[in-house]
Order: sequence, then structure tokens, then C-alpha cells
Amino acid sequence: MSVYVAKNQTTSFLTLFGRGTATVGARAAAGIVNGELCLNTLDNVANAPNGYGVTVNGGGSGTGLTAVNCNIYDNAGLRLNGSAQLITDAGTGVAGVFDGNGTASPTPVTGLKQVPDPLNGYWPAPTCGTSKGNLNVNSGSVIPGCYNNFSATGTAGLQPGLYIIQGQLYLTSTTPANGVTFYIDSAHGGTMACNPANCQFTTPSTSPGWGSGNTGTCSSGGGCNGLLVWDTETTNYPKNVNIGSTTLTGVIYAPNVDLVLGGSNPLALDSNVVVASITMNGTVTLTDFSAGAGVSSPFNSAALLE
Repeated sequence: MSVYVAKNQTTSFLTLFGRGTATVGARAAAGIVNGELCLNTLDNVANAPNGYGVTVNGGGSGTGLTAVNCNIYDNAGLRLNGSAQLITDAGTGVAGVFDGNGTASPTPVTGLKQVPDPLNGYWPAPTCGTSKGNLNVNSGSVIPGCYNNFSATGTAGLQPGLYIIQGQLYLTSTTPANGVTFYIDSAHGGTMACNPANCQFTTPSTSPGWGSGNTGTCSSGGGCNGLLVWDTETTNYPKNVNIGSTTLTGVIYAPNVDLVLGGSNPLALDSNVVVASITMNGTVTLTDFSAGAGVSSPFNSAALLE
């Protein structure tokens, strides 16, 4: 949305040139970033895959993204591939163009200014003390800590807390993980962007509670408040991080990652997602985690874009 305000203003300097008044104006352009923002892609058109920060793919009827009562902001372009692809939300702001044969409701507002990372510096970066080495379990209880390759499958249950991953993450346990934060420490080899045969994330997971401070906190036993996944990797298209069909609750923060969501079954996210770019395959439902928490969050602020 763009607003221009103008007013005739009496001047003293311009009387020297035969003019006693001048029209003084100001323009403000506001993007759809205030209130409930549940998805923010940060790459610009030059850096995003094929120029698109948000891409919706897949086949079948009704395939796409439904963002329930929350907004989307895209620093690049938005593309809906195929007539069956759709995006439904409270409002979508796009810095680039909107194209494709799919349907968006409401119609995205295009040509806006880029917005900065709303979570930059919000949480302190976790550090690893003594590594527990590799983990490969399919049952029993898993405690928080710093790990190299991390594989929890079968009925393995993750205890609440902070998990620092310095290798590959393979998480397909059927036991829900509650009160957990995964910090993907790419500086020491942590990755979710490997061959899906080696890296998967399909365990239903919930982050610790959001908290009420102006900045986030992290602890070994308590995790990082509100944060489910913090991936510090930098991926370049087409090297992507894949999150399969599951149910996830909490912030997904991967500001330099090309994220791929969805699969053959629906993916449900009660999340705020901040990524470099995002591709949705299949059906994705997104609700605003921070709004449901009932406390102030970094997402509940307006932005002046011009």
C-alpha cells in the first residue's frame, strides 16, 4: 500500500525567485508485515531460486499453502506452478512479481520494498561444550546435548531441551518430541541439506514456550524459547533442506536456507517461518505460532518500507 500526502507550504527562500509557496509531499509504502506474520522469505530476486522467494508446486486439487489468518512477506518473486496450485492467507506482500497459473487469495501486493530479517540477533547462538559423539537409536530415551551425526528412529523419545547438531540429522521417530530446540551448527558440520536417505525430519515436534522478554534465551535443559529449528547453513539452489510431512510447532529460523516443505501427505505447521526461500510440494497448512502464544514477539511490529 502506498500513501502520498501533499501540502502547500509558505516559504521565505523561494520569494527571492517570485514564488511564495511550494508543494511539500511525502510518500510512504507499507508492506503487509504488521500483525500476524507467519512466513518471511529473505532472499532478493537476484539470489532466490529462479528469482522466486515462494514457489508452490505439486499436482492434484487444492495443492498449495493455506496460511490461516496470518500474513506472508516475500522479498523476491512469488510463483504458483500449475492451475491446481493455490495460496490462501490474510495478505501477501511481494517485493518482486507474482506469476504462474495458480490462484492466490487475496491477490498479492507486489513491487514492495524488501524487509530485513526480523529475528537477527534475537537468540544468542548456542555453543557446544563436550560432544556426545554420534547417536543412532530406535528406542529408549534421548537426552539433550551436543551431537555429531544424530539418528533417532522407531520409538525413540527425545527429552525436552537443546539439541546441537554438528553432523547429519535423521529424525523419524514416531514418538512426539516436546519442548525441544534443534540448533544446526553448520560451522562444525551440522546439516539438514543432505541426501534425504541420510537426512530427514518427520518426527512431530514442539518447541519450548515462547517467553515474554524482548530477546530470546537458550539453555541446555530448557532449549530456546519459542524456537524449534535454527539452521545456520547457507544453501544455494538447488541444494535444499527438506522437512517431510508431519506436524511441527514453533519458530523455524533458517535465514540462509532454501527450504523445501511437504510431501505425499499434508504438512501442518504452527510456526513462524523465516528462511531465504521456500518451495512447497503437496499441501501445507500454516498458522501463526507467536499469535497463539499470547505474548509480544518480534513478528508483531509494523514496518515502513519506503
